[in-house]
Formats: sequence, C-alpha cells, structure tokens
Amino acid sequence: MQTDFDSLMPVATRQAKAEKEGARAKAVFQLFTLGVVTNRDDWVYDDDPDHLVKKVRFFIERYNSEVERLRSVRDSKELDGMLDGTIKWTRAVKADLRKALHYRFDQRCVCQSYYRPFVKRHMYFSRNVNEMVYKVPQLFGPTAGPNQA
Repeated sequence: MQTDFDSLMPVATRQAKAEKEGARAKAVFQLFTLGVVTNRDDWVYDDDPDHLVKKVRFFIERYNSEVERLRSVRDSKELDGMLDGTIKWTRAVKADLRKALHYRFDQRCVCQSYYRPFVKRHMYFSRNVNEMVYKVPQLFGPTAGPNQA
C-alpha cells in the first residue's frame, strides 16, 4: 500500500520546536508539550472544589511541617526514611524539602481542567504541588491550568 503521508506537513516535530524562527519551522505547531505531570492526581484533582481545597491545604500544611521538623537533617542521605508517609513524596517535592522551601496555598491555582482527557474536574495547578508543568504556562498563560474548559 502506498501513501503520501511522508509528503504532508507534520503536526509537530522536535526539529520545529528547536527552530528559533517560526517561519522556518516545518510543522503546523512549533510549540508542544506533554501537559502537566502531577504525580499526585489524588491530591490535586477533585470533582468538588471545596474538597480539593481541603486536600491541597492538608498537603501543603503537612509538607511545611516536615520542612520544619527535618530542618536540621535535610542534607542527610537517610532523609527518605524519615519522611511522614501521609502525603506523596516525589523527586521535586523532596528537592524542595532539602532546600527548605515553604509552600503557600493560592486560591488562584484552583481551576477547571479535563482529566484523562474527557472528564471535567477541578485541579490545583501549581509549580510546587504539581511535579512538572512543562510548557503549559506558555500555552495558556502563567496562571491557567491545562485543558481549559
């Protein structure tokens, strides 16, 4: 079977993404992203915005209390074994803990989003609480969450 697929312009390519000038990009879109990787969907997505706020506030309070509790040992190689297991600790959150960064709740981070990808839910969109936000702020603005409804 023969197709002309290879002669068509691609939707997005890494080469087009790397181009400095959009006119030279040989793709429909020059900017693309994986979206948001939360690594803690249970904490940052909910059908009820009030319940979401409670979960995120608890997460932030627990994280901040661990920053204070482990302040003197945050450079220890044994830190992972000392962490409170009531919240989900990921690479980025542990790195913030080692830097003694405190998180603050921001109501503006509560937004509507589509979850996997067809269920409209509320999400807490934050560089601290979400593991990776990639290029989403460039696509939707610095305070916009992914897949705006």
